[in-house]
Amino acid sequence: MYSALTIHLFTRESNYSTSFIKFLAEHFDITNHIFVFRYPRNQKIKYPDKIHFGQILFIDSKVKFLFKLLPMAIQARSIYFHFLPIGITPIFWLILPGLLSKTSWMLWGDDLYWIKTGKIGIKALIFDYIRGRLIRKIPRILAFMEGDYKIAKEIYNTKAKYQYAVYPIPTDFDYLEKIRQKPSIPHIKTILVGHSANPLNKHIEIFKILKGQISPPYNIICPLSYGGNSIYIEEVVTAGKNMFGEQFIPILTMLPPWEYSEYLSKVDVAIFHAPRQLGLGNILSLLFLGKKVYLNPDTTPWQYFQKIGVKVYNSFEISNLDSTDFFEFLPKYSLNNYKIIKEHFNDEVYVDMWKNVFDNEPTMRNK
Repeated sequence: MYSALTIHLFTRESNYSTSFIKFLAEHFDITNHIFVFRYPRNQKIKYPDKIHFGQILFIDSKVKFLFKLLPMAIQARSIYFHFLPIGITPIFWLILPGLLSKTSWMLWGDDLYWIKTGKIGIKALIFDYIRGRLIRKIPRILAFMEGDYKIAKEIYNTKAKYQYAVYPIPTDFDYLEKIRQKPSIPHIKTILVGHSANPLNKHIEIFKILKGQISPPYNIICPLSYGGNSIYIEEVVTAGKNMFGEQFIPILTMLPPWEYSEYLSKVDVAIFHAPRQLGLGNILSLLFLGKKVYLNPDTTPWQYFQKIGVKVYNSFEISNLDSTDFFEFLPKYSLNNYKIIKEHFNDEVYVDMWKNVFDNEPTMRNK
Protein backbone atom coordinates (compact mmCIF):
# COMPACT_ATOMS: atom_id res chain seq x y z
CA MET A 1 0.00 0.00 0.00
CA TYR A 2 2.75 2.45 0.96
CA SER A 3 5.64 0.88 -0.97
CA ALA A 4 5.97 3.85 -3.38
CA LEU A 5 5.91 6.51 -0.67
CA THR A 6 8.66 9.02 -0.04
CA ILE A 7 8.37 10.41 3.48
CA HIS A 8 9.82 13.78 4.48
CA LEU A 9 10.16 14.34 8.23
CA PHE A 10 10.37 17.91 9.56
CA THR A 11 10.16 19.42 13.05
CA ARG A 12 7.89 22.42 12.55
CA GLU A 13 6.74 24.49 9.59
CA SER A 14 9.08 27.27 8.50
CA ASN A 15 9.85 29.46 5.51
CA TYR A 16 12.40 26.88 4.39
CA SER A 17 10.12 23.86 4.63
CA THR A 18 7.26 25.71 2.93
CA SER A 19 9.54 26.94 0.15
CA PHE A 20 10.89 23.40 -0.34
CA ILE A 21 7.43 21.81 -0.58
CA LYS A 22 6.22 24.44 -3.03
CA PHE A 23 9.34 23.93 -5.13
CA LEU A 24 8.81 20.15 -5.29
CA ALA A 25 5.14 20.61 -6.16
CA GLU A 26 6.04 22.93 -9.02
CA HIS A 27 8.85 20.88 -10.56
CA PHE A 28 8.27 17.21 -9.65
CA ASP A 29 5.52 14.63 -9.52
CA ILE A 30 5.06 14.39 -5.76
CA THR A 31 1.85 12.36 -5.76
CA ASN A 32 3.54 9.79 -3.52
CA HIS A 33 5.40 12.22 -1.27
CA ILE A 34 4.21 12.66 2.32
CA PHE A 35 5.36 15.65 4.40
CA VAL A 36 5.30 15.09 8.15
CA PHE A 37 5.68 17.73 10.86
CA ARG A 38 6.23 16.95 14.54
CA TYR A 39 4.43 20.09 15.73
CA PRO A 40 0.82 21.27 15.29
CA ARG A 41 -0.13 23.04 12.09
CA ASN A 42 0.46 26.74 11.52
CA GLN A 43 -2.84 27.82 10.03
CA LYS A 44 -1.27 30.87 8.37
CA ILE A 45 0.80 28.75 6.00
CA LYS A 46 -0.82 27.84 2.70
CA TYR A 47 0.31 25.05 0.37
CA PRO A 48 -0.15 24.63 -3.40
CA ASP A 49 -3.53 23.31 -4.56
CA LYS A 50 -1.90 20.32 -6.27
CA ILE A 51 -0.93 18.91 -2.86
CA HIS A 52 -3.90 16.71 -1.98
CA PHE A 53 -5.49 16.21 1.42
CA GLY A 54 -3.46 13.80 3.50
CA GLN A 55 -0.07 14.60 1.99
CA ILE A 56 0.80 16.92 4.86
CA LEU A 57 0.56 15.27 8.26
CA PHE A 58 1.06 16.61 11.76
CA ILE A 59 2.33 13.81 13.99
CA ASP A 60 2.56 15.72 17.26
CA SER A 61 2.28 12.78 19.68
CA LYS A 62 3.89 9.38 20.24
CA VAL A 63 0.51 7.69 19.71
CA LYS A 64 0.15 9.23 16.26
CA PHE A 65 3.74 8.28 15.50
CA LEU A 66 3.14 4.62 16.35
CA PHE A 67 -0.22 4.12 14.70
CA LYS A 68 -0.09 6.53 11.75
CA LEU A 69 3.49 7.16 10.71
CA LEU A 70 5.23 3.91 11.61
CA PRO A 71 3.18 1.66 9.27
CA MET A 72 3.94 4.08 6.41
CA ALA A 73 7.62 4.25 7.29
CA ILE A 74 8.02 0.47 7.40
CA GLN A 75 6.71 0.07 3.86
CA ALA A 76 7.88 3.37 2.33
CA ARG A 77 10.47 3.49 -0.45
CA SER A 78 12.56 6.26 1.14
CA ILE A 79 12.65 8.49 4.20
CA TYR A 80 14.21 11.94 4.58
CA PHE A 81 15.12 13.48 7.93
CA HIS A 82 14.93 17.23 7.28
CA PHE A 83 16.06 17.89 10.83
CA LEU A 84 17.50 15.07 12.87
CA PRO A 85 15.44 14.65 16.06
CA ILE A 86 16.90 15.60 19.42
CA GLY A 87 15.53 13.71 22.42
CA ILE A 88 14.23 10.16 22.77
CA THR A 89 12.56 10.01 19.34
CA PRO A 90 15.66 8.45 17.67
CA ILE A 91 15.09 5.35 19.84
CA PHE A 92 12.08 4.48 17.66
CA TRP A 93 14.33 4.37 14.59
CA LEU A 94 17.02 2.37 16.36
CA ILE A 95 14.46 -0.27 17.37
CA LEU A 96 13.76 -0.81 13.64
CA PRO A 97 17.25 -0.56 12.12
CA GLY A 98 16.07 -1.85 8.75
CA LEU A 99 14.30 1.48 8.21
CA LEU A 100 17.54 3.40 8.48
CA SER A 101 19.01 1.76 5.38
CA LYS A 102 16.56 3.79 3.24
CA THR A 103 17.01 7.11 5.02
CA SER A 104 18.79 10.33 4.13
CA TRP A 105 19.65 13.13 6.55
CA MET A 106 19.26 16.62 5.13
CA LEU A 107 21.71 18.34 7.45
CA TRP A 108 20.54 21.77 8.59
CA GLY A 109 23.27 22.89 10.94
CA ASP A 110 21.49 23.24 14.26
CA ASP A 111 20.88 19.49 14.31
CA LEU A 112 24.63 18.94 13.92
CA TYR A 113 26.02 21.64 16.20
CA TRP A 114 23.52 21.58 19.06
CA ILE A 115 25.77 19.56 21.40
CA LYS A 116 28.64 21.99 20.72
CA THR A 117 26.65 25.07 21.78
CA GLY A 118 27.01 24.65 25.51
CA LYS A 119 24.68 21.68 26.08
CA ILE A 120 25.74 20.07 29.33
CA GLY A 121 24.41 17.49 31.76
CA ILE A 122 23.49 13.81 31.74
CA LYS A 123 20.38 14.31 29.60
CA ALA A 124 22.33 16.05 26.83
CA LEU A 125 24.98 13.32 26.86
CA ILE A 126 22.33 10.61 26.64
CA PHE A 127 20.55 12.36 23.77
CA ASP A 128 23.82 12.80 21.92
CA TYR A 129 24.76 9.15 22.45
CA ILE A 130 21.41 8.04 21.00
CA ARG A 131 21.75 10.41 18.06
CA GLY A 132 25.29 9.21 17.46
CA ARG A 133 24.11 5.62 17.12
CA LEU A 134 21.39 6.79 14.74
CA ILE A 135 23.75 8.89 12.62
CA ARG A 136 26.16 5.98 12.20
CA LYS A 137 23.36 3.92 10.63
CA ILE A 138 22.16 6.56 8.15
CA PRO A 139 23.60 5.73 4.71
CA ARG A 140 23.46 9.18 3.11
CA ILE A 141 23.90 12.75 4.32
CA LEU A 142 22.67 15.62 2.18
CA ALA A 143 24.29 18.95 2.96
CA PHE A 144 24.85 22.33 1.37
CA MET A 145 28.27 22.66 2.95
CA GLU A 146 30.54 19.64 2.53
CA GLY A 147 32.41 20.99 5.53
CA ASP A 148 29.36 20.29 7.71
CA TYR A 149 29.31 16.70 6.44
CA LYS A 150 33.00 16.37 7.33
CA ILE A 151 32.27 17.65 10.85
CA ALA A 152 29.46 15.08 11.22
CA LYS A 153 31.87 12.39 10.04
CA GLU A 154 34.51 13.52 12.51
CA ILE A 155 32.17 13.78 15.52
CA TYR A 156 30.05 10.68 14.95
CA ASN A 157 32.36 8.45 12.90
CA THR A 158 29.70 7.98 10.26
CA LYS A 159 30.40 6.19 7.00
CA ALA A 160 27.45 7.85 5.28
CA LYS A 161 27.93 8.99 1.70
CA TYR A 162 27.85 12.73 1.05
CA GLN A 163 25.62 14.32 -1.56
CA TYR A 164 25.44 18.02 -2.30
CA ALA A 165 21.95 19.43 -1.79
CA VAL A 166 20.41 22.69 -0.70
CA TYR A 167 16.90 23.91 -0.09
CA PRO A 168 15.57 26.51 -2.49
CA ILE A 169 16.50 29.66 -0.59
CA PRO A 170 13.23 31.36 0.52
CA THR A 171 14.47 34.65 -0.88
CA ASP A 172 12.74 36.47 -3.70
CA PHE A 173 15.74 36.98 -5.96
CA ASP A 174 13.46 38.50 -8.61
CA TYR A 175 12.54 41.24 -6.15
CA LEU A 176 16.18 41.69 -5.16
CA GLU A 177 16.99 42.02 -8.86
CA LYS A 178 14.53 44.91 -9.11
CA ILE A 179 16.19 46.53 -6.10
CA ARG A 180 19.57 46.19 -7.79
CA GLN A 181 18.25 48.09 -10.81
CA LYS A 182 17.20 51.11 -8.75
CA PRO A 183 19.54 54.11 -8.89
CA SER A 184 21.80 54.50 -5.88
CA ILE A 185 20.73 57.20 -3.43
CA PRO A 186 23.30 58.90 -1.16
CA HIS A 187 22.87 57.76 2.43
CA ILE A 188 24.70 57.35 5.74
CA LYS A 189 26.85 54.23 5.71
CA THR A 190 24.91 51.31 7.18
CA ILE A 191 26.23 48.19 8.93
CA LEU A 192 24.20 45.02 9.51
CA VAL A 193 25.25 42.98 12.57
CA GLY A 194 24.02 39.39 12.64
CA HIS A 195 20.77 37.96 11.31
CA SER A 196 18.82 37.15 14.47
CA ALA A 197 18.82 37.29 18.26
CA ASN A 198 20.87 34.11 18.49
CA PRO A 199 23.70 34.88 20.97
CA LEU A 200 26.16 33.14 18.63
CA ASN A 201 26.04 36.31 16.52
CA LYS A 202 28.12 37.94 19.30
CA HIS A 203 26.40 41.29 18.84
CA ILE A 204 27.87 43.15 21.79
CA GLU A 205 31.40 41.96 21.00
CA ILE A 206 31.02 43.38 17.48
CA PHE A 207 29.50 46.62 18.81
CA LYS A 208 32.57 47.21 20.98
CA ILE A 209 34.93 46.62 18.06
CA LEU A 210 32.97 48.99 15.82
CA LYS A 211 32.80 51.64 18.52
CA GLY A 212 36.58 51.51 18.98
CA GLN A 213 37.61 51.24 15.32
CA ILE A 214 35.09 52.76 12.91
CA SER A 215 34.57 56.50 12.87
CA PRO A 216 30.97 57.78 12.64
CA PRO A 217 28.63 58.60 11.08
CA TYR A 218 27.07 55.23 10.34
CA ASN A 219 23.88 53.39 11.21
CA ILE A 220 23.74 49.89 12.64
CA ILE A 221 20.84 47.61 11.71
CA CYS A 222 20.38 44.63 14.02
CA PRO A 223 17.69 41.99 13.30
CA LEU A 224 16.46 40.63 16.64
CA SER A 225 12.98 39.37 15.80
CA TYR A 226 13.67 35.65 16.37
CA GLY A 227 16.26 33.16 17.55
CA GLY A 228 16.95 34.36 21.10
CA ASN A 229 15.31 35.01 24.46
CA SER A 230 13.94 38.31 25.72
CA ILE A 231 16.76 38.81 28.24
CA TYR A 232 19.44 38.59 25.57
CA ILE A 233 17.48 40.82 23.19
CA GLU A 234 17.15 43.46 25.91
CA GLU A 235 20.89 43.29 26.60
CA VAL A 236 21.71 43.80 22.92
CA VAL A 237 19.25 46.67 22.49
CA THR A 238 20.50 48.40 25.66
CA ALA A 239 24.14 48.03 24.60
CA GLY A 240 23.38 49.24 21.08
CA LYS A 241 21.49 52.29 22.26
CA ASN A 242 24.13 53.17 24.84
CA MET A 243 26.97 52.97 22.34
CA PHE A 244 25.34 54.32 19.18
CA GLY A 245 22.22 56.20 20.26
CA GLU A 246 19.77 56.89 17.44
CA GLN A 247 22.17 55.37 14.92
CA PHE A 248 21.31 51.94 16.34
CA ILE A 249 18.25 50.44 14.63
CA PRO A 250 17.02 47.14 16.10
CA ILE A 251 14.45 45.13 14.14
CA LEU A 252 12.24 43.59 16.81
CA THR A 253 9.30 42.25 14.78
CA MET A 254 9.11 39.87 11.83
CA LEU A 255 8.86 41.91 8.64
CA PRO A 256 7.26 40.92 5.33
CA PRO A 257 9.96 39.61 2.96
CA TRP A 258 9.75 42.64 0.67
CA GLU A 259 10.18 45.06 3.58
CA TYR A 260 13.13 43.14 4.99
CA SER A 261 14.69 43.11 1.51
CA GLU A 262 14.42 46.90 1.47
CA TYR A 263 16.36 47.01 4.75
CA LEU A 264 19.06 44.80 3.24
CA SER A 265 19.28 47.05 0.21
CA LYS A 266 20.36 49.93 2.49
CA VAL A 267 23.23 47.91 3.98
CA ASP A 268 26.81 48.70 2.94
CA VAL A 269 28.60 46.18 5.15
CA ALA A 270 27.31 43.07 6.95
CA ILE A 271 29.04 41.21 9.77
CA PHE A 272 28.32 37.57 10.58
CA HIS A 273 30.75 36.60 13.32
CA ALA A 274 29.00 33.42 14.51
CA PRO A 275 31.41 30.49 14.98
CA ARG A 276 29.30 28.19 12.80
CA GLN A 277 26.89 28.25 9.87
CA LEU A 278 24.07 30.73 10.58
CA GLY A 279 22.07 33.25 8.58
CA LEU A 280 22.74 31.75 5.17
CA GLY A 281 19.64 33.26 3.58
CA ASN A 282 20.69 36.72 4.71
CA ILE A 283 24.27 36.21 3.55
CA LEU A 284 23.22 35.05 0.09
CA SER A 285 20.77 37.95 -0.28
CA LEU A 286 23.45 40.47 0.64
CA LEU A 287 26.00 38.94 -1.71
CA PHE A 288 23.42 39.00 -4.49
CA LEU A 289 22.85 42.69 -3.76
CA GLY A 290 26.59 43.29 -4.05
CA LYS A 291 27.21 44.14 -0.39
CA LYS A 292 30.45 43.67 1.49
CA VAL A 293 30.20 40.70 3.88
CA TYR A 294 32.46 39.78 6.80
CA LEU A 295 32.36 36.14 7.96
CA ASN A 296 34.03 34.09 10.65
CA PRO A 297 36.79 32.22 8.74
CA ASP A 298 36.43 29.16 10.98
CA THR A 299 33.00 28.34 9.51
CA THR A 300 31.89 26.12 6.66
CA PRO A 301 30.25 29.01 4.73
CA TRP A 302 33.67 30.71 4.58
CA GLN A 303 35.15 27.54 3.08
CA TYR A 304 32.29 27.23 0.60
CA PHE A 305 32.52 30.82 -0.63
CA GLN A 306 36.28 30.55 -1.02
CA LYS A 307 35.72 27.43 -3.13
CA ILE A 308 33.25 29.05 -5.56
CA GLY A 309 35.14 32.34 -5.83
CA VAL A 310 32.92 34.66 -3.78
CA LYS A 311 34.80 37.54 -2.14
CA VAL A 312 34.12 37.65 1.60
CA TYR A 313 36.17 39.19 4.41
CA ASN A 314 37.58 37.94 7.71
CA SER A 315 35.50 39.21 10.65
CA PHE A 316 38.45 38.81 13.02
CA GLU A 317 40.37 41.45 11.08
CA ILE A 318 37.84 44.25 11.67
CA SER A 319 39.64 45.27 14.85
CA ASN A 320 42.72 46.09 12.74
CA LEU A 321 40.96 48.22 10.12
CA ASP A 322 40.32 51.92 9.84
CA SER A 323 37.01 53.25 8.53
CA THR A 324 38.17 53.52 4.92
CA ASP A 325 39.39 49.94 4.69
CA PHE A 326 36.40 48.62 6.62
CA PHE A 327 33.85 50.05 4.17
CA GLU A 328 35.85 49.83 0.93
CA PHE A 329 34.48 47.26 -1.53
CA LEU A 330 35.63 47.41 -5.11
CA PRO A 331 32.85 47.31 -7.73
CA LYS A 332 34.51 44.37 -9.50
CA TYR A 333 34.10 42.22 -6.37
CA SER A 334 30.52 43.34 -5.90
CA LEU A 335 29.59 42.45 -9.48
CA ASN A 336 31.44 39.15 -9.40
CA ASN A 337 29.70 38.06 -6.18
CA TYR A 338 26.32 38.90 -7.69
CA LYS A 339 27.05 36.83 -10.81
CA ILE A 340 28.24 33.81 -8.84
CA ILE A 341 25.25 33.78 -6.48
CA LYS A 342 22.87 34.17 -9.42
CA GLU A 343 24.56 31.27 -11.19
CA HIS A 344 24.49 28.91 -8.21
CA PHE A 345 21.07 29.67 -6.72
CA ASN A 346 18.21 29.40 -9.20
CA ASP A 347 15.42 26.97 -10.01
CA GLU A 348 17.28 25.30 -12.88
CA VAL A 349 20.15 24.39 -10.55
CA TYR A 350 17.76 23.29 -7.79
CA VAL A 351 15.80 21.01 -10.14
CA ASP A 352 18.92 19.23 -11.42
CA MET A 353 20.22 18.91 -7.88
CA TRP A 354 17.05 17.36 -6.41
CA LYS A 355 16.53 15.11 -9.42
CA ASN A 356 19.98 13.72 -8.69
CA VAL A 357 19.05 13.34 -5.02
CA PHE A 358 15.89 11.36 -5.84
CA ASP A 359 17.66 9.27 -8.48
CA ASN A 360 20.29 8.10 -5.99
CA GLU A 361 18.21 7.22 -2.95
CA PRO A 362 19.39 4.50 -0.56
CA THR A 363 17.21 1.39 -0.70
CA MET A 364 16.14 -0.89 2.08
CA ARG A 365 18.26 -3.98 2.41
CA ASN A 366 16.55 -7.35 2.17
CA LYS A 367 13.25 -5.78 1.26
